Amino acid sequence: MTFPGIILAVSLLFSSPEAAKDVDIPHPGPHPRILLREKGEEGIRNAIGSRKVFAQADSVIVHYCDSILGEPPLERVMTGRRMLSVSREALRRIFYLSYSFRVHEDRRYLERAIEEMLKVSGFSSWNPSHFLDTGEMTMALAIGYDWLFYEMTPSQRETVSKAMLEKGFLPSKDEEGCAWFYSSPLNWNQVCNAGLTYGAIALWDDYPAESERIVRRCLESNPLSMKSYSPEGGYEEGYGYWGYGSTFEIMLISALESAFGSDLGLVDSEGGFLRSGRFIQMMTTPSGGCFNYGDCSPEASVQYALGWMAKRIHDPSLLYNELRIVERKGFDSIIEPRLFPLFLIYGSALDLNAVTPPEGNFYQCSGGAPLFIYREGWEDEGDAYLGIKAGMASSSHGHVDVSSFIFEEEGVRWAADIGGEDYQRIEGSGVDLWDNKQYSPRWRIFRLGPICHNILTVNGQIPDVDVSLDFSRSWKCPVKKGVEIYTSLLYMNDLKECVRQVYLDGENTLFTRDSIATLKDRGASISWHMCSCAEASLTPDGKIILSKDGKTRILSSSEGIPFIRDAKGPNPYDSPNYGYAIVGFTLEVEPDKECILEVRLEKPR
Repeated sequence: MTFPGIILAVSLLFSSPEAAKDVDIPHPGPHPRILLREKGEEGIRNAIGSRKVFAQADSVIVHYCDSILGEPPLERVMTGRRMLSVSREALRRIFYLSYSFRVHEDRRYLERAIEEMLKVSGFSSWNPSHFLDTGEMTMALAIGYDWLFYEMTPSQRETVSKAMLEKGFLPSKDEEGCAWFYSSPLNWNQVCNAGLTYGAIALWDDYPAESERIVRRCLESNPLSMKSYSPEGGYEEGYGYWGYGSTFEIMLISALESAFGSDLGLVDSEGGFLRSGRFIQMMTTPSGGCFNYGDCSPEASVQYALGWMAKRIHDPSLLYNELRIVERKGFDSIIEPRLFPLFLIYGSALDLNAVTPPEGNFYQCSGGAPLFIYREGWEDEGDAYLGIKAGMASSSHGHVDVSSFIFEEEGVRWAADIGGEDYQRIEGSGVDLWDNKQYSPRWRIFRLGPICHNILTVNGQIPDVDVSLDFSRSWKCPVKKGVEIYTSLLYMNDLKECVRQVYLDGENTLFTRDSIATLKDRGASISWHMCSCAEASLTPDGKIILSKDGKTRILSSSEGIPFIRDAKGPNPYDSPNYGYAIVGFTLEVEPDKECILEVRLEKPR
């Protein structure tokens, strides 16, 4: 696709930062040039008029705009070391208001959007020491500036343009300090590059040299984050951070496409990024939750940016789970709410009648967080789901969860992961949350440490957080679905050998089988533990009964003494974790001995 007056002389394929320097970048054309070109809102109006789901989504945006019309504009408020909540609210307000003005032509939204833009332009800074704050604020003003360009006065445009230059572009030159995100392979790279590139596209006529520098630097550095997706599309930071980093990545790519007529070679069609839609699809569980390893919530959210990916790779089934979430919850659960107009921008270009259930029941990926997933089906909320994680605890946003698993069936999360903690509260308590070394206080946080995850611990020690593991083999047949992991390296100081198998049999009985060998000179205290959403009770014969919503499972072990504990951590900063229990078995193994600890979770017979 080309635009009037624009000649594209673009090298579409490059695989190195050096090649990015040679790509020709054309003029982006007239405003509006970001996401929705002139008259692009007409397609959205047609979608609103023809599909209930789009009409509902639009009403959510308009209702929010109406709700803030009587509120004061945003103030520059710091929360700890961050201004991020203010930047995100600015992005939400300006994006929603600009959208509502373009689609509904109500000048109240126009005037309020400009008022918000002028207010944040006057802030002393956008807190570049935490550059996510700066990136999101730059994106907010870029969308408003571009979409409302011809409705703003020259003075208003100058104020906003100058603010983006001084508070967004110029701090990005300090790559040894605040702009370290250029060398990051994960979400900081995606978010900050997207925000700055939006600013560059918006201000191309005002500061052409500086804008081109921003875009070229993005094309040089952003492939780092593209390479962070495994060949199969897996995303190391998990479900929630895919929703953050990948949504901004998609915003970046789609802005390049709208402004320059192509992605300027940023997307490698053979790379893992375009396969990550399948990853996020398989991470959603039948009951409507998600496989929430790392710092992620167990709740699934509407991943509306999948609309762009569904169109790009011609796979409407990527929206199947998202539309089911909308049917169950409406729009109460959406990923990154401030970007929600994307649901209409991307979704209105699709034929929702073509959205059918996905195919396949297994997913396995390598990379920074190797995963194995089995999903019994796609249409029954009670279907079985097993997710198993390998990888490394000290990875970005990682927990001590290597070889951990989740399992649900009949709508109950029998084996669970509680998820991450509140960053601000933990930081405010004085804990160095971001130190991921072996003896870091990070691993004493209950939700992040070993006791809260479905693994073995040995002699009360934290397994090696710097060991990276993959699956040694996997089974994908009706009578056995699961993996084997050579876990010895996690316990090198305490065990001679340890191999774990986690799998479901043909009746969806869950097995873990840990083959353990102790050192010659000393024995080991073994603890097998599992976090569950069910209520737990002990039987006289040493079994654990798990019950929830009228359903029951029996947890039994070949060895060991059963225990049940609440999921309350020992620290004053730990969340109370209501509704969860820690269950398991302990055993003592003598020196120079081998044993097999087999635990099964099954329906009553």
